[in-house]
Amino acid sequence: LVSPTTDGATNWPPPSFSPDTGLIYAGTAESFSVFYLTDTDPRPQGWGAAERRLGSLRTALKAIDYKTGKVRWSRSFAMTANGHAGGSGAVGLLSTAGGLLFGGDFGGNFVAWDPATGKPLWHAGLGANTSNGPQTFILDGRQYVVVGAGDALYAFTLNQ
Repeated sequence: LVSPTTDGATNWPPPSFSPDTGLIYAGTAESFSVFYLTDTDPRPQGWGAAERRLGSLRTALKAIDYKTGKVRWSRSFAMTANGHAGGSGAVGLLSTAGGLLFGGDFGGNFVAWDPATGKPLWHAGLGANTSNGPQTFILDGRQYVVVGAGDALYAFTLNQ
């Protein structure tokens, strides 16, 4: 029994760091696999094992103190109808100088969390899971946050 799976505890979507809180934010998965030999030759060529994924116990957004490596707070994502943890733990994140942490929740929502506590402050139902890390920019004096979900790109303005 191996944990995490070959997908890892976290993967390609961008984590985020806030110098204001001193925390690194990452989507994580607690998942398990069983590995077994497929090539019993004493000198196997290439990958000599196979993996059977058993599933995920939970996926969570975690805030990690970069100085100590300790988890300061963790927010679990919802389980799917078939009893699996939503997503693979892979969630793109964006922390802002204005004190917000943005990302998806595997329930089709785009969420703004308080980066110090993990408390949800706002959300928008997009109907599909976010497919990238959010980005922010200023255009004509207004700040925007954009994120992709499904086949669409969503843009939100921030109150000034």
